[in-house]
Amino acid sequence: MHTKHPYQTNDSHLFDVEKIHSHIIRIRMPGNVFTYYIKGDTSGILIDTGLGYGSLRSFLEDPASDLAFGQTYSVLLTHGHLDHAGGIGEFEEVYLHPADYDLALRHQDKDMRISYLRENGVTSAVISLGGNVQTLGLRPDGSDWTVAVQDPADTGTYLGTIT
Repeated sequence: MHTKHPYQTNDSHLFDVEKIHSHIIRIRMPGNVFTYYIKGDTSGILIDTGLGYGSLRSFLEDPASDLAFGQTYSVLLTHGHLDHAGGIGEFEEVYLHPADYDLALRHQDKDMRISYLRENGVTSAVISLGGNVQTLGLRPDGSDWTVAVQDPADTGTYLGTIT
């Protein structure tokens, strides 16, 4: 079960939300990848994590978002392909059938992720691999990426930045 993420990002532009039932939300991500959030009375279930392009977890838990449910939730993966399990690095615990463990691990490879994004027309990205950040191309405005090392206990300061 997951509660609030220690940091927030401004990735809301990467996600489109559609309420398909009173308790079911479909989240569209770049590359026409979909995840689903099922909201229960006291907890929820996130089905799949998408590609890991942008911070789905921060998006779900952003207090300024309409999706800030304030409830714990579990993460359930339908299978280990990159477009379903690519964002597992953001979550401490996910549920996946044991037959797909090896597949999910192979699909976490950074070179496979970058290749997948390039093949699907993505030219600019920051990918969180659960403690390892990978960039692709330049920022959308054409400038270099700046990656900051942030203390999770003090989100107002940075330990350093890399350009």
